[in-house]
Amino acid sequence: MPPVPANTMPHVKSRLADQIAPLVVRAILSSPYAYESADGLAKRVGLRNRHQLNRILNRAGLPSYRVLASFTRVLALRDGAVARHRSLCVEVIAVGYQPAWAYRTWRRVTGHLWSELRKLSHDDLVQLVLGHRA
Repeated sequence: MPPVPANTMPHVKSRLADQIAPLVVRAILSSPYAYESADGLAKRVGLRNRHQLNRILNRAGLPSYRVLASFTRVLALRDGAVARHRSLCVEVIAVGYQPAWAYRTWRRVTGHLWSELRKLSHDDLVQLVLGHRA
């Protein structure tokens, strides 16, 4: 996909956001433990840079790439902890992350403590993050 010109008309930009946002979300969700930069993902989906990527996500009503990528990582950790009946700390260490990072990221992305959210369903957590702009 060729880069989007800066002077594209607003209604075309809106349609473009509707087309590209699902691609971005699919790319983020497909590899929750990957560390692709926002610029790298932007180039991969045919955008100029991370700023254009975040504008498109914003137009589509989604949080920034940073928030989405962080959320997919902690959500994958949370789902793993629930499935294995382990604490988040044990799951985080098993995957190779630092527990402090996971707890801070969880708080930043959701606005709530881990202890408040561990009993919510997967879908409830997704809705919580989509409504919370970190």
